[in-house]
This record gives sequence, C-alpha cells and structure tokens, in this order.
Amino acid sequence: MALEQLSKFENTANNRVIESGVLKGISLEDIKRAGERLILQDGCTNFFQRIVKNENLNANVHVLSYCWCGDLIRSAFSSADLNELNVHANEFTYEGSVSTGEIVKKVESPIDKVEAFRNILKFAMMTRRS
Repeated sequence: MALEQLSKFENTANNRVIESGVLKGISLEDIKRAGERLILQDGCTNFFQRIVKNENLNANVHVLSYCWCGDLIRSAFSSADLNELNVHANEFTYEGSVSTGEIVKKVESPIDKVEAFRNILKFAMMTRRS
C-alpha cells in the first residue's frame, strides 16, 4: 500500500513537471555538460571503476534511477570513464537534439524500480544458462 501511494505521488510530480514546460527546449548537449559537472558521492566513482575495470569479474553493472533523464546519468558516469554501465531511468523525448518537455516514464516509481530489477535478474539468469 505504501509503495502504491509513493508511486501515485511520483506520477503526479512528474506530470506537474511535464505540464509546466520547464524541461522543454533543453538541448542534449546542455544535459550532457550538466552531467559531466555532477559531483558524485565520495567513493562512488572509485567503487564502480573497481568493479568495471576488474578483469577477474564478469560484471554487468546496472544503475536504476528515478531521474528524469538517463542521458544526464550516462554523462555523469562517462565523464568518469564509466561507459559500460547500463542505465535504467526515465528519458527525455527530443526533436532533433532539443527536449520536447515530455518524459518517457520507464522508472517512475518504486514499483517500476522493482520490476526493472526483476527483469535485470531474469535476463542475467537467461544469459548464464546460454
């Protein structure tokens, strides 16, 4: 019940942002530049680099986020040379390279996050069997 209430809250908040038009007209390049300037939590970059760069691990790293824009997350990690991460987040829609202000809601709520996590696990199990 609590997850459903939080999901409804997140959906309402995202719809308000879309309706406000505040995200409309942002260029993809501006989003990427903002991502490159994001300061990650202490130890975050090192943690992921140690996993991804370790040849003894066959790690397939996934990042799940409620963030409005997966491009922002990908840019933040790529600036730390972490291009191998699989990002699961909401995405902006673009006309050319300019945001329309709409959000493709892929991971909007805690329930969506759980579902994405289950799909990641299911895919991992299927690929291990192959």
